[in-house]
Amino acid sequence: MSNRILSAAVLAIISTACVASAYTTNNYPEPLPGYQEPYPGDNSSPCENPYEPCDPQYPGTPDYPNDPQYPGQPGYGEGEVKHVYIGRSVRNETLHLRELAGLNSNYRGYEVVSVRANTRPNSSERTVVQLVADGRIIAQQINPGYQINLRPQIRAELGTIIRSLQLTISGSTYIEDLEIEVVPSRNGGNGDGGSGSGDHHLQPGYGQRTVDIPIFRNTSGYEQINLSQYINLSQYRGLTIKKIIVTGSSQNQNTYLDLLINNYNEDQVVFSQYRQQQSFYLNNQPIIGQQPLDIVFVARGYMSIETVTLVLSR
Repeated sequence: MSNRILSAAVLAIISTACVASAYTTNNYPEPLPGYQEPYPGDNSSPCENPYEPCDPQYPGTPDYPNDPQYPGQPGYGEGEVKHVYIGRSVRNETLHLRELAGLNSNYRGYEVVSVRANTRPNSSERTVVQLVADGRIIAQQINPGYQINLRPQIRAELGTIIRSLQLTISGSTYIEDLEIEVVPSRNGGNGDGGSGSGDHHLQPGYGQRTVDIPIFRNTSGYEQINLSQYINLSQYRGLTIKKIIVTGSSQNQNTYLDLLINNYNEDQVVFSQYRQQQSFYLNNQPIIGQQPLDIVFVARGYMSIETVTLVLSR
């Protein structure tokens, strides 16, 4: 009897050992590399399951430093968006963007980030829109539909790397308006940027200075032109506007052009069919930056406005 009981006990011990061995070697793999046992006394493991990949230092957001600022990309630095109203169908035409947007020597060293436009298809034929710098195509879009969105494939720095900037349309589309986004480059820059016109670097204390603002816009019927779309007046803070000169011509016999400053009608001039300059003499000569300044031209007819010249003084 005792021998039978002893044999049964030995068999039970051997069986238990085999089951334990099978549990640790056959059913589950060894913990993956990188798993660390918790310190004694620590009831929490850095991983819920030691048999799954785990990075205990990853809280859900990579522990990377902030991306460095990269000039020429939207959202970095203090950029500026230049708005140009077109409001017409453009067919097999080249638009000179620096002249239209006033990107003259004052923007030397600025990089062109993008050229965007709200458009409406008006032709079933193939339309190709190209951004061209110094005769070289740097961005292209085919059949743009309702939105042009061109980003230069090179570093398009005005006045240093590129001089001219055009938008060419092969085919036809209706363009409501253009937006040209520029940002200061890493090197910045001053001086003459090549194309563009106007004395935008005023020297203090030397009498009157003139600032030429390219407009190059055709009006149709009753139309308003806000000067803030073409120039940032804050760069001339403290200067007084003495006179405003408009260069253009009427497409009819006569076109009346009114000047409104802060909704007050300052003056009215008449343009005939030949190219001419007409001057607005201001009753209340505003000082830039002293108060909000809204300068609006109201065209009553069909005309072409080439440039607006501000005569400034201290």
